[in-house]
Amino acid sequence: IFAIKREIEHNTPFKCCVIYGSLPPNVRAEQARRFNDPDSEYKILVASDAIGMGLNLSIKRIIFNTMFKHNGDRIIQLDHSAVKQIAGRAGRRNSPYPHGEVTCRDPDDMAHLKKCMGTEIRPLRKAGVIPTPSHIAVFNQHLQEYDSSGKEIDLHTTLRKFSDMATLKGDFFLCREQSMEIVSRWLKDVKNM
Repeated sequence: IFAIKREIEHNTPFKCCVIYGSLPPNVRAEQARRFNDPDSEYKILVASDAIGMGLNLSIKRIIFNTMFKHNGDRIIQLDHSAVKQIAGRAGRRNSPYPHGEVTCRDPDDMAHLKKCMGTEIRPLRKAGVIPTPSHIAVFNQHLQEYDSSGKEIDLHTTLRKFSDMATLKGDFFLCREQSMEIVSRWLKDVKNM
């Protein structure tokens, strides 16, 4: 991201804002504010796929630098859902740009972009939910309050009880419960955590 920013600023008169997933929320919000400000000198936003989630951005055109990303384990090609999520940031209702444009920097990526944009996304039949650390902390606090033994309830027990007691309605299900329990069992014996 920073290499692309430097390249743009070196070869054009434009200044760039940057947004990526691990950017602190306050910095991310400030970068978005600068980019959205029509009087700002920042006219280009260089971003990861993080722009597809939770930011109101006034974007006229999305240019994919690549159609690949690192998913934490390996390099993968963006699927049609991710491409549409990112491309959908351009041209938003009630923005200065009601109609957006999307393209690729590498002409070899254009076929994949066209295929993704032309693929209909099937509606979800079910959705998985996962508790946040704060959910687990609150649940553990309530377990401690109602436990008469006075002993501290470990993470493994808390997660197991959460899974046993969670009630989800409709088309929702609890996901990653088994893997979280396994990891918490491994961590049980780790000291100084």
